[in-house]
Amino acid sequence: MNDKELEDLLYKWQGAKILLDDARAREIELRKQICGHLLNNATPGTHNFVIGQYNPICVKATRKITHHLDQQPLLDLYEQGQLTAEEENLLRLKLELNLREYKKTDQAIRARIDEHITTYDAMPTLEIVEE
Repeated sequence: MNDKELEDLLYKWQGAKILLDDARAREIELRKQICGHLLNNATPGTHNFVIGQYNPICVKATRKITHHLDQQPLLDLYEQGQLTAEEENLLRLKLELNLREYKKTDQAIRARIDEHITTYDAMPTLEIVEE
């Protein structure tokens, strides 16, 4: 691919990204308006609606509740053995790689951890930077 073809692709990508970002923002705005109306005072869960008399539209809308867990106090209680078995059953502990520390650590030290890490390419990022 020559430079002109690559430049054309970059401009096409930039235009598509702008359209996608605008469409995504508009979709979220419309979804919030519709669900705000349909799910007003609804219980959490999936609800089905039929909208319109002459050309009915079947709609499925889901009201979800996000539960945010303040992790550190519970982790402290867990590490101190102060949670009951029933309380522990309510929590899921998830190990995550601390990438900052991992990169700073000598390879000999992290060898045992490396046995349990799988790497693969993530979605690349692309941005046109105005000069």
